[in-house]
Amino acid sequence: MKAGKLLKIAMLGAVLMLPCLLFAAPVSQTKEKGRLFQRVGIRIEIAAKSPVPSTLNGKIRTFRLTNSWLLIFIDYTPQGKNQWLDDVELDMEVLIPDDAKKAKSSYVVFSGKIPFRFVLMDGRTRTAVMAIPPHFLERYLPRMRKLTAAAVNIRAVFRDSKGRELGIGYYPSRSEKDSKEFFEKILKKPTTYTVEDSVLPREETPWQFMNYDQSDLVRTRQNK
Repeated sequence: MKAGKLLKIAMLGAVLMLPCLLFAAPVSQTKEKGRLFQRVGIRIEIAAKSPVPSTLNGKIRTFRLTNSWLLIFIDYTPQGKNQWLDDVELDMEVLIPDDAKKAKSSYVVFSGKIPFRFVLMDGRTRTAVMAIPPHFLERYLPRMRKLTAAAVNIRAVFRDSKGRELGIGYYPSRSEKDSKEFFEKILKKPTTYTVEDSVLPREETPWQFMNYDQSDLVRTRQNK
């Protein structure tokens, strides 16, 4: 076969392959795109008072704890075009030093989770609410007479049914790299103590009926 004919065949092959190459490029870019749960932000309310009346049968309650509830608000925006994602879980870790006045104090990790039955991935922001009851703060932080926002560090992670990370947020607001390093450092310390199931979903708190429609449906014993 003549050299001129071979050159024409090679050039024709390159032209035919060009659309394939151009089409293939965006595929890897899509896979590298950001997390499905974006703009995960955390706000807290220190010393929150329970909305339940402080009297029972007209009598003033004499039992009172030093601490109050620690309320945690998690804002998040699921990305998608109105698809439904089943069995999403929000894992929460709250790090608080057992004595804020000491530079080398030990940390207590309060943990909990929200099992969402399903989430509508529609690009709209909603808010999940969790809380630490004063009883946990009283028992595991006996030297913390008054909890302050500066003593609180929080990590909230959304995961799918296979445990894959969908989105993450930290409190206080700083770079994700610095926050991740801080959490890894504290969690590796042998003196760090974890109290599981101590950060309750809103459905298990006195705020269970407030702003009910601003969050996704939580899986409970009634709606398994």
